[in-house]
Amino acid sequence: MRFFSTPALLLLVLGLISACASQTYSPPKLSPDKVAAFEAERFDDAIAVQIGRLKRGHQLLWPLLAANTELCPKTRFSMGVLMSDREALGRDLRGITASQLAAHGVPDHAFALDVMQGGPAWQAGLRPEDRILGLDGKAHGNLIELRKALSEKLKKNEAFKLAYHRGGTPGVAEITPIEICDAGLKVVNGDIMNAYAGTSTVTLYAGLMRVMDDDALQFILAHELAHVALRHVRKGTRNVIVSGAVIYVPVLALLGDGADAVLRRVDKSRETSLRAKAIALAPGIESFEAEADYVGLYMLSRAGGNLDGAITAFETFAREKPKSIWLRYTHPLTPERLAASKAAMAEIEDKRARGEALLPRRVR
Repeated sequence: MRFFSTPALLLLVLGLISACASQTYSPPKLSPDKVAAFEAERFDDAIAVQIGRLKRGHQLLWPLLAANTELCPKTRFSMGVLMSDREALGRDLRGITASQLAAHGVPDHAFALDVMQGGPAWQAGLRPEDRILGLDGKAHGNLIELRKALSEKLKKNEAFKLAYHRGGTPGVAEITPIEICDAGLKVVNGDIMNAYAGTSTVTLYAGLMRVMDDDALQFILAHELAHVALRHVRKGTRNVIVSGAVIYVPVLALLGDGADAVLRRVDKSRETSLRAKAIALAPGIESFEAEADYVGLYMLSRAGGNLDGAITAFETFAREKPKSIWLRYTHPLTPERLAASKAAMAEIEDKRARGEALLPRRVR
């Protein structure tokens, strides 16, 4: 049975459209050219900010990698250059495509996105934005070929000549690689105030980089590098499997979530988290964090960093995440970390005064 004819249905739709609310005020009319100009400005700014974060993170990590090979079980050789091209940079800068980078002048050939200050390539004269052409007199057509050829040189720890162009002027950098800790860096967008370590990579969130000064951020990088060097991810995985925590911690965390929800209905001012307490039961997690703080301070000191950066970092965490002062989760409480850091700093300064090697104390 048909309830509405086609003309009647059309009239009903037109009636509903005409009944839609209209605006009260009239904003200025914008020309497409003006909008496009603002879009271009915003892209230029976004590209510059994100590249700046990549450079900042790598420049702060480099001295830690170069100074702590004695503490890193896995090392590699490096010339200290962050190489890229348009496609690679598009993958690194989340939310900005290679075609958008092309429209904003990023070249499609291989170039030095950044050169680590004090590193082999820097000392040989290479600088950021130099176009990289090839190795030892052989041209390489793209970044993939260049990286493959460079990888062979670095694996053998061989010196080489890197051909480049700077503003159209050719140059050659004679580079002798150095040994560094084998750890990479990833910088990701997001407001999360966090960093974490994988088995061979340190990840920094933009939210953390916004609130930390260079000294504090370098300590955080040292802390995460210590996690990599001490193989905490592998050790933590083994612990939760062997202890059975892989089964009971998720169950307790789920039950804690439910209990927290019920208790907050009874007491809306309640802050204590049973879920957090459940996760903290996973064996070794908190002790690994304390160990990374301790070893990270030694790594920072060996790299010539400012140890007070640790104090600044913990004070910032306490200010931005007040629960870290009193709510125990996977990390020691912030007051404990501050006190432990002060004790470790005194230990380091005492060793330095005595002329002793800056090596953390081993468990006996």
